[in-house]
Amino acid sequence: MEGFAIIIILFFIVCEIVKAGRFEEAVEIARSIMDGNFRVKALKSIAFELFKNGEREKAEKMFEEAIKIAKSIEDVSSRSAALRDIAFDLARAAILYSKGYE
Repeated sequence: MEGFAIIIILFFIVCEIVKAGRFEEAVEIARSIMDGNFRVKALKSIAFELFKNGEREKAEKMFEEAIKIAKSIEDVSSRSAALRDIAFDLARAAILYSKGYE
């Protein structure tokens, strides 16, 4: 249980660092999260925020990294949920893009 608590704490740290616009630091911490599900959640959250900040190429690479990790999750249900969550954020990004979000 202690390990899971650390994973949750790291995930929330990433979320707060992203809000402050410290993307590189957030990526470094996200990549240190040992649980694939939470690493995907962290990376896709960073990707969406990068997209909103106009850093589309970095966002695309981050989404691709999240997809790669999600595909490696062994549990089928968890893998499907991770890919669904990524798809949701990609759809949100596409909607913002179609509305001219800059």
